[in-house]
Amino acid sequence: MRKVLIVVMVVMMTATGLYAQQEGQFTLGARVGGGINFNSSEDLGRAPGEILDNVVPGIPGTIIGGILGAVVSTDDVVAPNFNFGLYGNYAITDRLSIQAELNFMFFNSYIMEVSVLGTTLLDIAAYYHSLDIPLLFRFNAFRPQNPWTLGIMAGPHISIPLVRAGVFRVFDTDDNELAEVDFDIDNFATIGVTAGLFFGRQLGPGRLMAEMRFVLDANAVQTSILGYTFDIMRRRALNFSIGYELSF
Repeated sequence: MRKVLIVVMVVMMTATGLYAQQEGQFTLGARVGGGINFNSSEDLGRAPGEILDNVVPGIPGTIIGGILGAVVSTDDVVAPNFNFGLYGNYAITDRLSIQAELNFMFFNSYIMEVSVLGTTLLDIAAYYHSLDIPLLFRFNAFRPQNPWTLGIMAGPHISIPLVRAGVFRVFDTDDNELAEVDFDIDNFATIGVTAGLFFGRQLGPGRLMAEMRFVLDANAVQTSILGYTFDIMRRRALNFSIGYELSF
């Protein structure tokens, strides 16, 4: 009987130790998800005037841009994205950890409605794919003995385009594609901040995790046309994901 009690106690202690990270533990995880882009680019709206200022001698492009602005208006539209990520996490304490990630971000996109005298005529979409590398601090509100995980995370990131080009696509109001044009990306990377919430539950040997995070770039993806450099988009996205992680 005494041996049975000892075995039960050992099993219980082992089980509670599996719930969440202990200090000094490493965790590996993967997740998949999608989100909504709230990207914007004031440069796209004023680019025609700036370009004309460079290529039409004697005609101030800013005046032409002002005339176009009075006739043509643009509105930003939300656009979807898809992402897949891998991460490694080290527990500094039983609640605070540091997390490095490799996130493949597909369709970082920007959609602009173009209207003439209040009538929408075209949708112009631009997108590119990137590898995001955040370094996050993660704080868990619960003790390791609790099977539930809930907390916040935040930190800087660098975002590197997977290829040095993106795509412009033009659609009419019936979503028929009218044109597709590639553009070169001038800057090597963008930097910014990633922050969000996470929620999880012990499931089998690891934890099932759900996340909501906001991605904000400090600088914009840029391209050059006829010698004029302008912003394609400054990324702002709300992303959701589900994943699984194991601690060692």
